[in-house]
Amino acid sequence: NAFKASAEMKRKHNPTIRQFHPRYKISPTPLREFNEPQQWVVASSDTVGEFSGACYFFVKELQKTNDIPIGMLHSSWGGAQIQAWMRQEDLRPFEGMDESMDILNVYAKDKPAGRTALGAQWENWYEKNSGGLAPWSDEPSDNSGWSALPDFKNWKHYGDTALANYDGLVWYKNSFTLTEQQASKDVKIGLGKLSKGDIVWINGQFLGRSVGWQPRSYKIPAARLKTGENHILINVRSMWGAGGMMGPTEKIGFTVDGVDMTPLTDGWAYKKEPTALKMTPLIPWQTMSGYTGMHNAMIAPLEGLQFKGAVWYQGESNTRRDAEYDEMLASMIANWRDQFGKDMPVVVVQLPGFGKIPTEPEEVTWSNLREAQRIAALRDDNIGLAVTMGLGNPADIHPVNKQDVGKRIAKTYRGLIGETDYNTLGYSPLRVSRRGDTVRVELPKTEGGYVTRSDNHPIAFQLCANPTPQSKIVQGDPLNCAYATATMERNTVVLTSGKIAAPTHVRYCWGMAPTCNLYAAEGTPVGPFQIAVE
Repeated sequence: NAFKASAEMKRKHNPTIRQFHPRYKISPTPLREFNEPQQWVVASSDTVGEFSGACYFFVKELQKTNDIPIGMLHSSWGGAQIQAWMRQEDLRPFEGMDESMDILNVYAKDKPAGRTALGAQWENWYEKNSGGLAPWSDEPSDNSGWSALPDFKNWKHYGDTALANYDGLVWYKNSFTLTEQQASKDVKIGLGKLSKGDIVWINGQFLGRSVGWQPRSYKIPAARLKTGENHILINVRSMWGAGGMMGPTEKIGFTVDGVDMTPLTDGWAYKKEPTALKMTPLIPWQTMSGYTGMHNAMIAPLEGLQFKGAVWYQGESNTRRDAEYDEMLASMIANWRDQFGKDMPVVVVQLPGFGKIPTEPEEVTWSNLREAQRIAALRDDNIGLAVTMGLGNPADIHPVNKQDVGKRIAKTYRGLIGETDYNTLGYSPLRVSRRGDTVRVELPKTEGGYVTRSDNHPIAFQLCANPTPQSKIVQGDPLNCAYATATMERNTVVLTSGKIAAPTHVRYCWGMAPTCNLYAAEGTPVGPFQIAVE
């Protein structure tokens, strides 16, 4: 939703602005054309409510100085990770991707075989990374570490201190009894909602995997069932918010031959994952957390068109997988240029402020992702960075001020194509040097210089020291940091801190939703960064 959306929709709109919005589709293989009719939509009071707000205000801003028709192609999927928008061949070079791509190719030809390969991948991953554990093959009678499930609800509300603030993996188990006649037939088992992803075994054999909020239901082939007691084991993964078996109880039970469901609400036990494992292999053919599917269905059919530019506005779903994001982004953009124009400028919209307002320096994956976006832009003269700090809301992941988001994208785009001298890298520092206890951060020169807001000096700067000086620091590595005292000398920030004796790095605007008050006089904030001291 955009700020004052209803008023914006009632305005007079330029009919030379049009949007093409491919339907939400995924495919395990690239499509040569869209599998449903698509059309361009003319901007009007009746239609702009369905337009991308950031795109619309971006092109509207461009038309203030370029009175030409502009068509915007809006291809997006809320919550998707970057891997869903990349080609298979561009993903393979990254660690662990080859196996997932092979499984995806099997699935594209034979879905049951693909699912079987997916289960084997998860089991191999777990055994390798847990030191040889294989809970699905354990004796069901081993109850060490297991507790009775108190209710079908968020595991953070079990009253178990170990799970009170826990995000990760939790195991669940139970058993049900079948007669000889029942065990000779396929059984359908319902497990309710398993937030947010699960993998299930029956009698030690992989049964299935799912993600999402919908109630789970799995078909158990008769060949996997036994007369008497049958054992079910579930691993549930949740990395944010509510996690666990969520019910409702009327969805939990099993059905034989379509006859009335037998409830399976009693007897459940749970156990917190005994290792530090959290990030499991993902399901390649899923939507938001899958691989290549959105590229295949929503980008590949566009090949042959030529574009004057592209905007990439994504990142929150990769904050826990940020280590290779800058390289993935560069690879994806290189492919776009192969398809849509070798010199195509690209604007990357940096993550806004969202979440915890920091009160002390800390390691934050959200900041690591912002830094990856900045690095990708630094390495390519034709990639610009649109800084969104100051436009977001710590309680809302999507800034409603789409108008100013669009304006900042337009400023960056104009700078990329040479229409203006606007700094396209979020005023990233040129260099950082240290002399004694003082660190100097040199920023790019800009007309009017720099200003601070709500104070007469910059805040949100940190001086940091590498805890292992003999090793080369890499993006995402932990640093010992302390807030620094900062003063401005023209385009240089002078930093001191009595807490960091020999600073190796400077961080600015680091954290989920920090307060950052250093701006270029033209109104754009200096973007977040981490940089080594020379």
